[in-house]
Amino acid sequence: MGLVWWSSGTLTSALGSTLMNDIIERGEAYEKYIPYCRRLQTICTLSVIILSPIGMFLAHFFGQKLLKIDSPKLYKLRRMSAKRKI
Repeated sequence: MGLVWWSSGTLTSALGSTLMNDIIERGEAYEKYIPYCRRLQTICTLSVIILSPIGMFLAHFFGQKLLKIDSPKLYKLRRMSAKRKI
């Protein structure tokens, strides 16, 4: 499950822009936080750029091995359900 969430950048993309918009709307009293928001946006963007390919690589090459069913009981149930469909 962790591999699936790794390749998604939706949350990190929304986090940086939402925080920046909130600070801009609050006015001059919060202007001192704008450099921190820019850093956060940069970190979010870099994390999406770096982690998305890593997540896709891991899901592509190790997904089949990690999702393989090794239990004999489950294998037997799958064989029985396949015979019924015929």
